[in-house]
Amino acid sequence: MRCAKKGDQGAKHKVLIDLCSLELIASALAGYPVHQVGIVRCVVLGNIKRGRVTGLMSRENISDKKQWLSEYAQTVAIHLELEREAWRAFATGQNDAELAELLKTFAEKSTTRHEDVCEIWGQAFVVAKDQLKKGYSFDQPIQQWLKGLVRAAAIDCRRSHFYPLAKPTNSDGEEFEDDGEPVFVSGVDRYNPTEEWDHKLDLLNKIKYLKPKQKEILHRKVAGQDAHEISCEMQIPLRTVQNNWTEILKQLEFRRQR
Repeated sequence: MRCAKKGDQGAKHKVLIDLCSLELIASALAGYPVHQVGIVRCVVLGNIKRGRVTGLMSRENISDKKQWLSEYAQTVAIHLELEREAWRAFATGQNDAELAELLKTFAEKSTTRHEDVCEIWGQAFVVAKDQLKKGYSFDQPIQQWLKGLVRAAAIDCRRSHFYPLAKPTNSDGEEFEDDGEPVFVSGVDRYNPTEEWDHKLDLLNKIKYLKPKQKEILHRKVAGQDAHEISCEMQIPLRTVQNNWTEILKQLEFRRQR
């Protein structure tokens, strides 16, 4: 059954890939430079192959897939222009402190239990860094995507502790805008996680089993401190920090696939 599902998914991807021609994207982005049309098409194709596009399309009743892809390409073009620099800074680690602060703010508003903020924050940070390095969908604002990651981590935390989830709010104390539709995280519906997403969250859940010293090092890393700063503030040797960080990544299985 699983093989059949994978085959069906592959067939859907092939149909969309065939539809996503250079001509279609160029028509949707009339007036854009040729090189930019090519970049947008690459992003759209990547989103198709990762399953994000089929996930988004499954939420709508689509009669004309070509028209939908044209409008989707226009959305990607807009966010590619607006979000590219922010994505590059987050992906390369240049703005880790800002990324950590954003996630912390969202995490604090995602739960009624103050003691769970660090767990939610840590999970979201690890997922964000992992996925940002692999690329970004550029079909929504990065902050909206980060809220989705935090929400997914908060849901996982709630499941493990069996308590109600807080209504998410923005920086002014107002509830996050919600159109009633689930937010997709890398093509996976966060309200109905697939086996792959559940597996990733299970691995990230190992944060709670880290040693106290390792948890503090992780939290300081999330806050944007480097190994030297952690060594000074915790008053432990630099080598100890580095060895513990290696062990943390190993336990979380946060390693680049070969």
